[in-house]
Amino acid sequence: MWRRRGRTGEQLLTAALDNPDGDALYRDQAARADAQEERRRAAEREKQRPVCQRCG
Repeated sequence: MWRRRGRTGEQLLTAALDNPDGDALYRDQAARADAQEERRRAAEREKQRPVCQRCG
């Protein structure tokens, strides 16, 4: 029996290897990582923007 990350219960090895949901999980994680990286870049760009000396 095998345990898979993100799954409850146990699966036979052949069922775990044949199950395509792992690709969907990987795509989900990659999309979240990309979104987080874009938010980080946007925050960095905002930090680098010049500030108005008069009104701050």
